[in-house]
Amino acid sequence: MHRRSRTAFATAALALTFAFVAQADLESAGKGEVKIEAVAKPALGKFSGELDDISAKEKDGKIVFTADLPRGLKMGMRDSHTREAFKVDKHKQVKLVVDKSKLKFPEDNQKVEADVEGQLTLHGVTKPVKVKYSAKRTGSDFHLKGSSFSFNYTDFGIEKICKLSVCVEPLVTIRVNQLKLRRK
Repeated sequence: MHRRSRTAFATAALALTFAFVAQADLESAGKGEVKIEAVAKPALGKFSGELDDISAKEKDGKIVFTADLPRGLKMGMRDSHTREAFKVDKHKQVKLVVDKSKLKFPEDNQKVEADVEGQLTLHGVTKPVKVKYSAKRTGSDFHLKGSSFSFNYTDFGIEKICKLSVCVEPLVTIRVNQLKLRRK
């Protein structure tokens, strides 16, 4: 009987812990960074850029990841024509929204890898994207690293980026270098 009550207590404690993690609001802890990977043709191959100052906040059961394009977008030699094509003065923010209930949350000191559908808003257009994510939990923090998704920027009403007969192929991949979420 004593063993049964300890088992019941442990099960209840585990259920409450999971419920707390699932119900607690999440927000970014610090500013995240992502890498942008693309291909330029003819014959220039792959190149990359960065998007700094990624933030996340839970709202209405969804986790909303945002970045300020005028401040955070860095594309090296292709910076000015990428900013021009994306019209960052008019469309200042990129946003990815993920339904929190569709995410898998790891136990403390564990890692989880899974896929989830999100809604990407870029250039004033919202489209679904499949996000592969990897999250590790340490206490109340969730570390996202190695998560990624790809999209075709022309699907968002952006003209193909070409300068001096060199074009950036429409398929772009976003990879998370670091992003930490914390329960409030």
